[in-house]
Amino acid sequence: METTEQSISKSARDLFLVKLAGKYSKYAPEQIIFSEGERGNTMLLILNGTVKIMKLSPKKNELLEIATRKAGEFLGEMSLVEETPRSATAVAKTDCEVLEFSKENFDKVIQELPSLSVHMLKSLSTKLRESDSLRIFELEDSNRLLTESNRELAGLNAFLDEVIDQTPSALFLVTAEGDIFRMSKVAANMFGIPITGDSRKINSLFANFRLNEHILKINETWSGEVTGKRYDQEFPVYLSITALTGYENNIVHFLICQDISELQRLNRTITDYEKFVSVQQTAVEMAYGINDILESLIKNMGKVVSKLSDELKKELGKPIQSIEDISQLVFEFAENFMLYRSTKNVFSFVDLRATIRLIVKYCQSQGKFNNINITYITAPDFPTKILIEESQIQSVVINLLNNAAEALNKLKSKKKKKIRVELLKPNEESFAIIKITDNGPGFDIKQLSQPSVDRYKDKPNEHEIGLVTMRKIIESHGGKLQVDSQPSEGTTFQIWLPLRLDTKDVDGVRTQAE
Repeated sequence: METTEQSISKSARDLFLVKLAGKYSKYAPEQIIFSEGERGNTMLLILNGTVKIMKLSPKKNELLEIATRKAGEFLGEMSLVEETPRSATAVAKTDCEVLEFSKENFDKVIQELPSLSVHMLKSLSTKLRESDSLRIFELEDSNRLLTESNRELAGLNAFLDEVIDQTPSALFLVTAEGDIFRMSKVAANMFGIPITGDSRKINSLFANFRLNEHILKINETWSGEVTGKRYDQEFPVYLSITALTGYENNIVHFLICQDISELQRLNRTITDYEKFVSVQQTAVEMAYGINDILESLIKNMGKVVSKLSDELKKELGKPIQSIEDISQLVFEFAENFMLYRSTKNVFSFVDLRATIRLIVKYCQSQGKFNNINITYITAPDFPTKILIEESQIQSVVINLLNNAAEALNKLKSKKKKKIRVELLKPNEESFAIIKITDNGPGFDIKQLSQPSVDRYKDKPNEHEIGLVTMRKIIESHGGKLQVDSQPSEGTTFQIWLPLRLDTKDVDGVRTQAE
């Protein structure tokens, strides 16, 4: 007994042969019958074989099989009714025979073969159920894609946040109207504002800057020094602004801020040190000039005294002693002149860790330190504040580092040149220590001159430059300067500074409070 499909197939074929109701075609396996997206106004009836229905995957950009059609089933009926583009691609899975109907021919077939319309309704009902399942699958697939995209976006945002927060400068992303919509943690800390919360205008963070005064084109940059505001304090900021293309081509501003308070402080340190060095060099030159004059005077006086009789020597003993005493006073004057400062000493409580860190940064930028590795280490228990005359201690440390660099640069060996700066606190001692060590040529510690008349008789070596001055500076702080050196093994200087609790402990100087 014939099945319905066999009957329809036979009837359709007979109809095709007798009345030429449609176009008859054969297809080999994997041959495309029609493609997704192409215009169509015909419907196809599969007479024999199997056809696979395929759709293009947006994600993978390849055809995926979504259904199979067998003999007796229809293809492209929606294109016949609505003349819309093909919604999928039909590919022969086996050898196929297909009958193609135009709208006019199909109407004739329906009138002469009602059973075909009934079968077509059943086929459409099945396809509607399949279409619902397909739509659900597509929605689930879209949801998966959306979830993955959101996950990737969240990952990118997290990565961007990490990159932004690892940057040592303060970063802001600002709209063209000046609203901050993103900032780094450094930025929040620098300006004393919460990283999340109410929106804030960028102009509110500065005392003398307005974003609307800088109209920039895309990728154009402006930079300059401005004044930032943190609570009730103002501080210098170097600001750089770049205009970028944002969402929907809106302009956004990328701001980079650097607190240059330390840089300005370092510049003052350098200026003060250069003044000190200039005075020191003048003092040394004067000391050598005085030494030459006194040496000639004492030498000639010795010749005169040697030719005097014992009686005259006894008679002139007091004037001779007066000349020697005056010579010693002149030497002491020259020595004390080396401690001359353009202003009176001002002691204050200073964060020596920050001061030494600035000095190390300054030295690292100087040419004489190019081939020298400088390391800076601070002990965890090193005090946060020490009562010192900051400019004097800065001068001593810079002088020691410069002398170490000059000694290292004279080395002919290819060993790695190193300077180590350490801030230490000895156990159970009311002192803080600045320790500076180099692996330079070193010297015989016995050759160091003492702070006396002999100090000026010979030209000092590298490590003796300003040694008397440095020692007097440290002693004026109530501290001491220690030197340890061995030829070919390097040199270590230790500056011991007392830990005073009150400015009243400092004698003979002004304090910052005054």
